[in-house]
Amino acid sequence: MPHPCIVCLEPVRAGAFQPNLWYKFAGNRFAHISCMSCSICGSSAHGGKRFVLGTQPFCKTHFQEVRSFRSISSWPIQYLEAAFKHFNDLKDRLEQHSKNNTLTQEMIHISQLSILPTDFSNWGSLNFRTANDAISGINSQIKRIQDILASPVAVHNANDSALNTQRLIFEDALKRYNEKYGDRDKAALAVANETIKKRELAEEHFYENIETIAAVARIQAVAKRSCPSCGAPYAQNQLKCDYCKRPL
Repeated sequence: MPHPCIVCLEPVRAGAFQPNLWYKFAGNRFAHISCMSCSICGSSAHGGKRFVLGTQPFCKTHFQEVRSFRSISSWPIQYLEAAFKHFNDLKDRLEQHSKNNTLTQEMIHISQLSILPTDFSNWGSLNFRTANDAISGINSQIKRIQDILASPVAVHNANDSALNTQRLIFEDALKRYNEKYGDRDKAALAVANETIKKRELAEEHFYENIETIAAVARIQAVAKRSCPSCGAPYAQNQLKCDYCKRPL
């Protein structure tokens, strides 16, 4: 008898000749490969390993990230919203199967497995026996996520997540710019620094030359006994030029 998919609850025909169409998890649980796209980034399950928390699918990166939090109350907003959607979809499928009298004990067991713990070190004791148990349990999980989303902590996490996303976007843009233009910018910076050094050296020589010319002019003027400013002659002990009135 086919096992229900842990995500969509539809039968998984796990034939030996089509292993690329389904996944098998611990506890004899199965899932369609088409149902195993990451609930955060949406990456396809084809060609990569898949992970589940409860019955919610993740890629390796987001599974490791979500497992790094102690409980769902500290999840970033995008994880809470993904979990909210996952449980609402599961509730709709449970209600539809219950209405059609096609809800099996294995489906009820899957709904029990989907419940997220308050603390990942203590899964607690759950015992779903009937369709009402399963639907009631999923509704409780949905209510719990709604309460967390409405809490100030979720708002704070959402702000942190938005800032972190902006930081990652900026770092990625900076990395791509450096990869494309980094060598060019380094070369341009080296040329600019060399130009600045040459200009500073030229200015030093210029001012040195000005001081030298002025000193020579003063020496020549004294030798000729002419005013350094206007060139007018002056007497040996004269302190001020008779023409321009400047000190000698």
